[in-house]
Amino acid sequence: MKLNKIFSKSKRSKRAVSELIATVLLIAITLVLGSIVFIWTKSLTPEAIIKDGKNIELVCQDVSFRASYISSTKTILISNDGNVALDDIKIKIVRISSFYQIGITEVQNTPVTFILNPGESKQIVNDKNLFANAQKLVFIPVLKGKTQSGKTEEYTCSEEYGKEVVIG
Repeated sequence: MKLNKIFSKSKRSKRAVSELIATVLLIAITLVLGSIVFIWTKSLTPEAIIKDGKNIELVCQDVSFRASYISSTKTILISNDGNVALDDIKIKIVRISSFYQIGITEVQNTPVTFILNPGESKQIVNDKNLFANAQKLVFIPVLKGKTQSGKTEEYTCSEEYGKEVVIG
């Protein structure tokens, strides 16, 4: 009878320990999975870029510039008519069956930094003849801003804020 009591007591205590371990394991697994999901979803949403105290996507609406291309001299003329500095320009080169995009600094053989402050104009010569057989060019503004963590990031505005120039 005494032996029976010992076995029944030990069975009960073993079961209690395994329930405790199971609970701790479930909580630990839940915390680990929750952390993984949190980190994964955080990486999916990009950090907001701020310029002049506004979200950079909204600053694109304030961009105002003129762009033209003179084929005879292979010269790009760009004037910043707005009050937002243009940190770069992407050029979408549209041909009959294809298009591709380059930065304005890739047009010349010599490397150039491109910043166009409000009221400024620039002429850039197309040394590499990249626009041969192009039907049109679309000049798309690129702005720089700061993320909440303090990093400087480039943001290419939507094509709707760009300027289209028909070549031929």
